[in-house]
Amino acid sequence: MSIVGTLVIGDAAVRAGLVSPGMVIIVSATGVASFTLPALGLVQAARVLQFPFVLAAGLFGLYGVLMLGMALLGRMASLRSFGVPYFAPIAPTFIRDMKDVIVRAPWWMMQGRPRQFESVERERVPQDAAPAPKKTPWWRWRP
Repeated sequence: MSIVGTLVIGDAAVRAGLVSPGMVIIVSATGVASFTLPALGLVQAARVLQFPFVLAAGLFGLYGVLMLGMALLGRMASLRSFGVPYFAPIAPTFIRDMKDVIVRAPWWMMQGRPRQFESVERERVPQDAAPAPKKTPWWRWRP
């Protein structure tokens, strides 16, 4: 019922000339998308980002939303988490590290570590050389 009411109020606001149709679309898209987020931290981040996008849509229309979206992507591309670029391996692009971006590559192709990790050893330890995990006796096992 609230979605239908929102559509009716949004249509009335557009017909009265109070808001632009682009702003109604942005508000409705962010409202529906907020229901798909699984974690509370993501919901709060989406709500914080929703207000600048609504303001940009109200002032500049779709052009403002696109400009703010490009600024947000540029900011995210400049971030680093634990010394690794946030969009790695997409930006900066390392062709050899693109094995897991869209489709998971076979395990036998994953022999080198990704370049953006800047690890000392470039090669991964083969499964044959890896030490076997210690088996816990049944009387000490706890879930």
